[in-house]
Amino acid sequence: MRKCILILVTNLLILNSIAQENAGKWIFFKESNDITVYFRTAEKSNIKELKLTTTINATVQTVQSIITNVDLLHTWGYGCVESKLLKRVGTGELYYYYVADVPWPISDRDVVIHMKISHDSISGVTNINSMNYNGMIPEKEDRTRVQYVRAHWQLTPIKKDLMQLDFMISSDLGSNFPDWLVNYAMSYSPIKSMIALKEIVNGKK
Repeated sequence: MRKCILILVTNLLILNSIAQENAGKWIFFKESNDITVYFRTAEKSNIKELKLTTTINATVQTVQSIITNVDLLHTWGYGCVESKLLKRVGTGELYYYYVADVPWPISDRDVVIHMKISHDSISGVTNINSMNYNGMIPEKEDRTRVQYVRAHWQLTPIKKDLMQLDFMISSDLGSNFPDWLVNYAMSYSPIKSMIALKEIVNGKK
């Protein structure tokens, strides 16, 4: 336990020190499992924005099909205990419900997400943008509704069966969830999700 606390404090001190020196810029944080991690200080917030970059031996279409299959998000999204499609609007827009498990005594977080997908036929790049949406699912007594989240996936083809995947996220998990704890969770949970996503794409799960 002491070792975990020491690692937590050390990581937070490093993040805060670097962030103060490079406000507004993407700063290299670490590399893990062929995933490069950057962060920057969000405007008007103490919560860090995160960016992950990696390459995957697959087509853009394959990876897109997994990311946008929101009913299966709980199988690879770290901490996700429930995900379900609420509404689909054509082929490039949808709404879904997401629940994140949070250790006691802090309540679980839930959110309705509005996702939009766009594809450039010339470059082959696909962009997937997500943000919180108010409505569709009533708030629940045992869960805290997330009031702010922004996420962006960019899928860029490099050559046949090889693509670059960039993911950016910023969020505010609401009351009783201190900024330092959000920053700590952000330093590892998206990486675990990206690793699990790559394993699914590569047929390892």
